[in-house]
Amino acid sequence: MAQDCIDLTRHKTMDNTNLLNGYFDRLSPEIEIMIFDILPLPDLARFSETRTGNQIDVANYMIRRRDNIFKTFVDDIPLFIQLLKFTESIVSGSNALNLIMPQSQQVAAHDMDVYATEQYELVVVEYLKNQEGYKVADKISPKPKYDGSEIARIYKLENGEKKIDIIITHQKCAIAPVLQFHSTIVMNYITADDIVCMYPKWTCDRKGFINPRLYMEDKTNLRTAEALMKYKKRGFRLCAEPFQLGVHNCNRSIDCPHATRTTVDERMFNWNVNNGMAIGTAMMDCWDMPIIVWSLGGHGCTTESNKRSRNHILVAA
Repeated sequence: MAQDCIDLTRHKTMDNTNLLNGYFDRLSPEIEIMIFDILPLPDLARFSETRTGNQIDVANYMIRRRDNIFKTFVDDIPLFIQLLKFTESIVSGSNALNLIMPQSQQVAAHDMDVYATEQYELVVVEYLKNQEGYKVADKISPKPKYDGSEIARIYKLENGEKKIDIIITHQKCAIAPVLQFHSTIVMNYITADDIVCMYPKWTCDRKGFINPRLYMEDKTNLRTAEALMKYKKRGFRLCAEPFQLGVHNCNRSIDCPHATRTTVDERMFNWNVNNGMAIGTAMMDCWDMPIIVWSLGGHGCTTESNKRSRNHILVAA
């Protein structure tokens, strides 16, 4: 019995990475999954870098998690992924957040939000009708006073108990409406190849910055308030003052809401599902989807600051 035990006292000087690298493969698959289930995706990505076996295990784990979400709403997962690829569409909302956060904290989503451009509007709608058996239950034109200016139309599709919302943007990139969400908590999306989080540090710490456009452009309504309360009940801390989320240099830090961000900057977290690894900005393929440039804006970060800037979103390429 003593020979079968691992004497951890002999490894007090080793860091945790080396310890896991040496002994993680001795765990049963059930224990391994239990550990994966309590880690957010950025932590899983760092762990996957410790050894080839861990990379393979994490890659397969995330594919299963993504496919389990997709199969709740579509029957042919490979063909649906091809649709996302061909139309440069994305899945966002609670389903994307679920893949960023630990499996143990996942909340069942009642519908799936698919974002597409006007160029591929009919392709996406007709595919879900003809291939997946959905019917258009409603077609909504957003209210300019309350809804995002990047949204042109919303199709509400139903197939029995399954529901999909198709959100169409007039921009050339389907990501644009995501940046008008109520807070940074839900600024995440799934493409055909990647799982992306725009504010990974705040999100994985269960913190969220309320989008300043809600109060600067008078976009607050009952629906938005209910959405914010939903995430507070799930344990997220929501703040309108950025310094409540951590100290930053207002003139230089990319954490400042006034800073100009891009979808290929170093603060983005991008997990490539096919390669099973987090992708650095230098390796990101800019040809698959146009690059977005944005700033959340808002009032000054401190009470002493008179700085004020408006939210802006630009499609750069």
